[in-house]
Amino acid sequence: MQLARPLTLPESGPKPGAQIAGNFSRFASHYDQYAGIQEQIARKAMLRLASPQGEPVLDLGSGTGRHTHQLFEQGRQVTGADLAEGMVAYARRQYPHIGFVQADAQALPFADGSFAQVFSSMALQWCPQPQQVLRELFRVLPEGGRAVLAIMVAGSFAELDEARKKAGQPASANRHFSHHHWCCLAQQAGFRLRFAECVDHVDEQPDIYQLLASIKRVGAATQLGPNQGASLTRRDLHQLEQAYRSAWPQSQPLPLTYRVCHLTLEK
Repeated sequence: MQLARPLTLPESGPKPGAQIAGNFSRFASHYDQYAGIQEQIARKAMLRLASPQGEPVLDLGSGTGRHTHQLFEQGRQVTGADLAEGMVAYARRQYPHIGFVQADAQALPFADGSFAQVFSSMALQWCPQPQQVLRELFRVLPEGGRAVLAIMVAGSFAELDEARKKAGQPASANRHFSHHHWCCLAQQAGFRLRFAECVDHVDEQPDIYQLLASIKRVGAATQLGPNQGASLTRRDLHQLEQAYRSAWPQSQPLPLTYRVCHLTLEK
C-alpha cells in the first residue's frame, strides 16, 4: 500500500479546532433530534466492538453522550471525550453517571494503555492532523487493544458539490481525507488493519432548504477555508435547488451521501 502524504488544511483565519468546537457547542441541545443518519452510522460501527464487558472504553468525539450511554448500557466501563465544551456540558447533564472530559483527539489527556478499546463515530474527520490522532489512539491502547472508527471521508456530499458547480457557486471549503489516506496513516502509526470498508450512507431530504439545514443543525457546516462565513441568498438557494433537481425529479427527495470509512484497528 502506498504511503500517504500529509494533507494540510488552510492556515489562514481562525484555527479549525476552535471553529469546530464552537459550532458543535451551539447545536448541542438539539443535535440528537436531527442526527438520524449519524445515528445509523454509529450503530453500524458499534456492532464491530469486541464484546467483553467491564473493560475500559473511550468514546472519542462523544458529542451529546448518546452513544456513550449506549456503550454504558452494554456493560462497558466507558469514558466520553469531546473537543466541544458545550457538548461535554450537555452530556454531563444528560448522563451524570458517566465521566465526560473535554479533550483534543490530537493530545489526549490519558495515560498510555488506558483503554482496551476506542470507539469513534463521525468525529475524527474534523481533526486537521489525522496522523497525530492515530498516534494518540495507538498510545492510549494496550497491546492487542482495538480502535473501531467511522470517519467521513472524501466523496461525501457529492450531489451537493455537483449542484453547486452547476449553479456556478463556489465549492465547500471543507476538505476531507480519503479512505485510502486514513488506512495508510493507521498502518504508519503502527496499527494492524483488521477491517477496512468504505460505505456510502445516503440521507434524503424533501428540498434544498431542509437538506442544508440537516447539515447545519448537527454543527457540521463549519467552513475550514477562505469561503467561510459566506451565506446563500434566496436567489442562490433557488438556483441550487434547480441545479439539484436537474438530476433528481421533483417527485423524489434529494439525496445527500455521507461517504464513511469504517475501520477496525489493532495495536
